Amino acid sequence: MNKGTTTVVVTGAAGTVGALVVEELLRREDTRVIRVDRPERRLPALPDGAKGRVEDRPGDLGDAAFARACVAGGTYVVHTAALIDIGLDYARLKPINVDAVGWLYEGARDEGVQGFVHFSSGSVYQTTSGLITEDTPLRADSAYEQTKIDSEALLQALARKGGPGWVVLRPSLIYGPRGLRLAGPLPTLPPIIKLLSGGTAMIGLAGGPRSNWVHAEDVARAAVFVMDRREAYGEVFNVCDDTPLPFGEILGAAIRAYGFTTTANLPIPPKLVLRLLVPLLSTDAFFQLLNVGAGILWTVIRNRHDLTDDLVPHVDAATASYFVRDVVFSNAKLKELGWTVKHPDIRTAYSDVLRWYQDAGWAPRYEQGGFAESLDVGFEFTATLSGTWRRTDERAAGERNFTFTATATADRLLGFAAAPTARLRGTLFAEDLADGVPIEGTLELGLFSHRRIVYEFDFDSREGVRYRFRGQQDVDVLHALRTLTELPGRILDPAGREIATVQLTLDLPNDLLPMALSLRPVY
Repeated sequence: MNKGTTTVVVTGAAGTVGALVVEELLRREDTRVIRVDRPERRLPALPDGAKGRVEDRPGDLGDAAFARACVAGGTYVVHTAALIDIGLDYARLKPINVDAVGWLYEGARDEGVQGFVHFSSGSVYQTTSGLITEDTPLRADSAYEQTKIDSEALLQALARKGGPGWVVLRPSLIYGPRGLRLAGPLPTLPPIIKLLSGGTAMIGLAGGPRSNWVHAEDVARAAVFVMDRREAYGEVFNVCDDTPLPFGEILGAAIRAYGFTTTANLPIPPKLVLRLLVPLLSTDAFFQLLNVGAGILWTVIRNRHDLTDDLVPHVDAATASYFVRDVVFSNAKLKELGWTVKHPDIRTAYSDVLRWYQDAGWAPRYEQGGFAESLDVGFEFTATLSGTWRRTDERAAGERNFTFTATATADRLLGFAAAPTARLRGTLFAEDLADGVPIEGTLELGLFSHRRIVYEFDFDSREGVRYRFRGQQDVDVLHALRTLTELPGRILDPAGREIATVQLTLDLPNDLLPMALSLRPVY
């Protein structure tokens, strides 16, 4: 880095806000940037002519030595890095969210850094029915929020012993390019709704609690704005947009960004009713179940549209709080310093955000007039059945081992319901007859229509003779366990004559669970 220029160390430089802080800084001709993030994170490509002004320092901020050393040569530090996962406990979060703040600040003090901007969170405030200002009392409802409160306290305690001027920013819910957590998964909701409707409708929401989110670019602009303003040092600032909206309007902005038109809007229940959901929304099991279900649906969409696996639907307690009560922030204190909002209303800003997700291959595109999205996916599973076989004309001969493992595939669930037959492909081991040969045939799962399960496949013997196996389970509801675990069958020669009998079983402890876990959608 050349002398005579301002050098800014940006942690979390591959993240939603950090990447935009770097972009904002590079607009200043006299500014150089040191990008800090974990080695496995993909740092954004730099604009033409900017490479000579940027240095990358990959490393783990959970390592005290690296955290103290990575700020060397910096004039200012903008610390955006954090572990954002409401589901983690305090011990997992503390090294990055609390300890690293102290190590970075101590390193900055030793290096003679002038200013230190620390990112906290708007979720640290206690619940209130009024406007949230910087004077609203703090209260943590999760380990993540507690780490943010503790990091602020640690920063201020260290600063009392001397060091750079500090500023704390508390953003509201952040949306923008590269977002993966909190408001990041919003682009997944309209396609999932479209999929659930069978592609023939788009259901929106009407009303709901009010909140004002904030565009990541405005958060980055706020960080650069306060970074070198001494009148901002020692202060805490909220960062939010100017337009509190009910959640139905926010979802509507995402729906319209896709080019969808809502065919109906479901009213969100009144706030008093929503508050009854708070105990449910405080349980990890509820969010795990919700995220698993949404993840399965998103996988269908992702595979159909050939998307990357970067973005996944995710809702946690911090995000859910915006759905059950008003969360409206004031940005008046920051505006008094002269800061302005570039994106005052998510309804006009979200189209460009979605376009970034689409260009990156994280979210689907829908052609005009081609919005149909069917939930009629297929499925497949893998089963192993083992037992013995005996030649029909050699009753005195001993039984021989017979095992096959096969994957059954149905391309469309609705078609399978009408004609419950799946393709069957796999491998057969039949002692003295076939050694690991491929099999191909069908599986009829007529549990309700014909009360039978029929396996039928062809295979080649050691001598090159083409044989056919046919096994049938006749379902007896009074003896379901036996009929579903035992498969009697026959081996037929090319003329259709029986040459052997087979008796197979499905081992419940060892085979049933792997078979169930192998069930997966087909697109």
